[in-house]
Amino acid sequence: MTKDDIKKVIEQFRQGAINANEAGFDGVELPGANGYLVDNFLRTSANQRKDEYGSSAENRSRFCLEVIDALISVFGAKRVGLKLSPVGRYQDMFNENPLETYSYLLKQLDKRGIAYV
Repeated sequence: MTKDDIKKVIEQFRQGAINANEAGFDGVELPGANGYLVDNFLRTSANQRKDEYGSSAENRSRFCLEVIDALISVFGAKRVGLKLSPVGRYQDMFNENPLETYSYLLKQLDKRGIAYV
């Protein structure tokens, strides 16, 4: 994905949240596990990027956090959740240091006060 593609996808998540809100949903859950797009950004085996969306735990978490922020902008933090699978091995995907990745990510999510992980 190019950086423009990433911005478009984040906007699509935001629009999906708007659609869900208008349809009367109580909240949204971002799928960040089991090989879904967010999971691909988080995993060191899948994410080979060398830009601000790859390499470090902070950078690999960036996409997830930007999508979460987009969802929060629509529903508010208390109506946004996130599904993760830190040590799941979907199609042999793995993270070389899940403790580092998810410690960073969870601290950032805690600051945002989302409903659940």
